[in-house]
Amino acid sequence: MDAAAAHALMSDEGRELLASLPPYDEKNAVALTSRLRDRDYSPNSSPPR
Repeated sequence: MDAAAAHALMSDEGRELLASLPPYDEKNAVALTSRLRDRDYSPNSSPPR
């Protein structure tokens, strides 16, 4: 994880995103990633504002 991604996750929006995630389950990783991308969350960008 680069510094910009870590900084984004420590923002209010990033902490809200992390708090909203279910416990990790490998079986659901693809579906969760798809839902996050549908909500404009991308692993390569800051959380939306």
